[in-house]
Amino acid sequence: MQIKEFCLFFFLPLIVSCIKDLTSIYPFNVALDQDNYWLYWNFSKTSEVIKFAVKVQTTGWIGFGLSSNGQMPGSDVVIGWVDGSSKYFHDRYAYGRYTPPIDPIQNWFLTNAEVEDGYTVLEFYRNFITCDDCDLDILYETAHVVYSWSNKKPTVTKEADGSITYTISKHNNQGTRSFNLLGALPNPPRIPDNTQSFTVSASQVDVPSVTTTYWCEAMKLSPALTYNMKYIIKFSPHITPGNEPFVHHIVIYLCDGLYESDLGAEGSGECYGGVSDRVADCAIPFAVWGVGGSDFTFPSNIAYPIGGAKSPHYAVIQLHYNNPDHISGIVDSSGIEFTYIDTPREYNAGVMTVGHINDNTMVIPPNTVDYSVTGLCPSECTRNFLPPNGVKVFANMFHTHTAGSKLIIHHIRQLECSPGISRYEELSPIDKNYHYDFNFQQFNHLKKEITVLPGDSLMLECYYNTSNRNKITMGGISSTDEMCVAALLYYPRVERADCESTPTFDQFKIFVEQHVPSEYRNLFGSLSANSSREKMETAMNLLDWTPEQKESYRKLIYKNGKQSTRCLPPETGKTIISTVPQVCCSYTSLQSCNNEEQVLPCCKRECVQEVSRGSAGASSSDIQIIILIMLTAITLFLLVLVTIFWPQISHRYLT
Repeated sequence: MQIKEFCLFFFLPLIVSCIKDLTSIYPFNVALDQDNYWLYWNFSKTSEVIKFAVKVQTTGWIGFGLSSNGQMPGSDVVIGWVDGSSKYFHDRYAYGRYTPPIDPIQNWFLTNAEVEDGYTVLEFYRNFITCDDCDLDILYETAHVVYSWSNKKPTVTKEADGSITYTISKHNNQGTRSFNLLGALPNPPRIPDNTQSFTVSASQVDVPSVTTTYWCEAMKLSPALTYNMKYIIKFSPHITPGNEPFVHHIVIYLCDGLYESDLGAEGSGECYGGVSDRVADCAIPFAVWGVGGSDFTFPSNIAYPIGGAKSPHYAVIQLHYNNPDHISGIVDSSGIEFTYIDTPREYNAGVMTVGHINDNTMVIPPNTVDYSVTGLCPSECTRNFLPPNGVKVFANMFHTHTAGSKLIIHHIRQLECSPGISRYEELSPIDKNYHYDFNFQQFNHLKKEITVLPGDSLMLECYYNTSNRNKITMGGISSTDEMCVAALLYYPRVERADCESTPTFDQFKIFVEQHVPSEYRNLFGSLSANSSREKMETAMNLLDWTPEQKESYRKLIYKNGKQSTRCLPPETGKTIISTVPQVCCSYTSLQSCNNEEQVLPCCKRECVQEVSRGSAGASSSDIQIIILIMLTAITLFLLVLVTIFWPQISHRYLT
């Protein structure tokens, strides 16, 4: 295909270098296509610039870019190649499945291009945000990278009018991968020479030939670990080679009280019914890895403690195997390796989980693109377990299954605007991922640390796409069921900080009366938050799930309905019943493209909606309605008085 454009190629005769080891320049790298296409990168949070290098086994052209969904249409790409002493490189935008035309505004910039031993290397950079409608922003969330290459060089023709025509052949190879380009530390701390390591892994598990298996195995930690406190500064996945498609996620828990018979292969089995209650109840979260994830390195002033006088002595590894094709003969010994030091750092880290309890109350209607459920950690919980100065969250990992499409952790704080008048203000999200990919889940460092204070509310909102399903999706452990969880890394560490909720169904009766056909109302009337999965699933699949039913269910169950939150530390044994805070001031993002915008402080803004009764001021529109009601009542009262006393008044003064 021929594209006619004015000359925009970069001729770089002065850029000459011989890149022997790109890993010494770029700390992050991934093989997009093994032995053929490598991607390297680094970035600066201060300048908000990201630098890339691609090394591809070709002497033809190379394509690289970003996509909102992993598809070519709508992607922001570059195409470059080397032809003799000339280097060609263009920022392009793909409108469809054809050669992308050159973007009128060039925001990707080449710094080096060379060919050596059959490989082409391109180095280039761009800003995170370019304010160009034909560019995709690079954000602190999952990026869908698209790549391609051809072994044939494009032809370049100079036309009579001075324009240049580039004839680019179709690619020989292409692909897409998902990962977070900005999720690591831009300048990761050097790992000291005196580190040691230990691994928690499975022991030659014969992976069952069924779609979903949760496998648990317990081990006793070495006395060298538990006698004196150690400080973990890095953890890395160790997936048995060849088993990458089957190991979906790994969670490691710590506990005490296990027996010898619980340990090793002898005591291992399926987590739900195949191991002892002691193993199944081991529940202090220690580490999490998800499919597609890589190493996680702690900041230089933070470490995760293990060992010491009060430390648990046992670890349980839980592996989620996803085997949809029921393949037999898979033997797995995957696990997580922990790198530690003996000396403490400034802060000890902890893990806080927030989200929706994994139970039968999670019901996601079929044939919907953007349906959300909510997990609430209310102010009553954070007031109970957070220290007076709060904690600082520095990393997070989101987790849903295959229907999950985007997630956001809302951060809500109650403001005292004046004596007796308060409002709920939504602060900048703790974390968000609007391009969530089931195949990429790992801890990612946040753009900046966020302080959560006692009394703050955290609300995890998970969105799902079930447009390809004709029956409801329920909460559960299978990859075709759903979950809604976030694991936050924070400091300073508290004993335990888990905060997950489930709906109470207190307004479910209203939904039944308004949206359930009369022939099903007896069945639905018997449902509750404690109903069995079979009963809940049978009933919910009887509905047509119209748009009105979907929206009403979400509103009555999550937005307006009460939530039951399990607040930990466990010794408190507290369950908090509360409702989702009615935010007066929603968060407004100040994008760099709109620096002229100014946002008034919350207490000076008009409420977007009424705040929970007794906890915030009413909006001006609400006040107008109240005044109108009061004036109407006074008028009616005066009319009643006149009606009662008019005969006496008329007799006395008019006769």
